[in-house]
Amino acid sequence: VRSSFGQRERQKLTEAVDKHDWIHPAINTNAYYNRKKNALYIPVGVLNPPFFDPSFPPARQLGALGSILGHEMTHGFDNHGSHYDGKGQYRNWWDAATYEEFEKRTRCVADEFGGFEFQPGEMVDGNLTLGEDIADNGGLRMAHRAFTSQYGGGDPAADRLFFLSFAQMWCAASEPGARHVQGVHPPKRWRVIGTLQGSEAFADAYKCPSGSP
Repeated sequence: VRSSFGQRERQKLTEAVDKHDWIHPAINTNAYYNRKKNALYIPVGVLNPPFFDPSFPPARQLGALGSILGHEMTHGFDNHGSHYDGKGQYRNWWDAATYEEFEKRTRCVADEFGGFEFQPGEMVDGNLTLGEDIADNGGLRMAHRAFTSQYGGGDPAADRLFFLSFAQMWCAASEPGARHVQGVHPPKRWRVIGTLQGSEAFADAYKCPSGSP
C-alpha cells in the first residue's frame, strides 16, 4: 500500500537529505530554484501554453518561458541566493568591492519598487519584494540576450512580441481580499511595469522617448 504524501514527508525527518528530491510536483506550472542545492527545477507543467509550445515563434517562447528560467537562475545571485556558494553552502564568497557595489544597486531596485502603490494609501514594500524584483529584472535581461544572440535581433516586431509575451505571462485576476496582503512578490501590474521601465531594449523596441515612464 502506497503511503500518503504526509507520511512520506514525515519519514524524511529520520533520513539523510536527498539532494535530488523535488520540493514541488512535476505538474507545477512554475520553475523554481533551490539555493541550498544550487539547483534549477523545470517541472513539465510549465512546458505548456502560455509559457511554451513548439509552435510558438522564438520571441514568444523566450519572452515567457525564457524569462521564467532566467528569473530562477538569477535567484542564485539575489539578496538571499548571493549568500550561498556554488555548492549551496552559506558563506561569503564575494570580494568586498563587488559586494559593496551589489548592495548599492539592490538598494536602487528596492527604492524603485517601494515607489509603487500596493493599494490606496499603502506602498509596495521594496525590501520585502527585493529578491523577486532582482530575479524579474535579471530574468528578462538574460532571456532577451539569449534571444538576440540566438536569432540575431534587429526585427522590431519580434522584439515587441518578446516583451509582450513577458507582460502577458503575468496577466491574472485575484479576489479583492487577496490584494490587501503583501507578499514577497509585488503586484503583477508592477512586476510588468517595474521590470520593463528599466529595460533599454524595451524602450528601443517601443520607441519610448528618453525620460518617459
